[in-house]
Amino acid sequence: IDISSREVLNHYTPEYQQLFRRGDLMLPISDLWAGRLQKMGCPREKIAVSRMGVDMTRFSPRPVKAPATPLEI
Repeated sequence: IDISSREVLNHYTPEYQQLFRRGDLMLPISDLWAGRLQKMGCPREKIAVSRMGVDMTRFSPRPVKAPATPLEI
């Protein structure tokens, strides 16, 4: 079952709305899902997007050192 399908989301909207009332914070993985939660009735102040993956702007690669000797196979 694809839990992201419109039919499944519509079927479980009452359960989601109960979670929105009881829960303090919803953590969708994207702005798309944040919008879907809002459309189902979740207050914006209870939504904080928690992205999957690494924010590459926070890291920089180390310089690569050339090997002291040529690589031989």
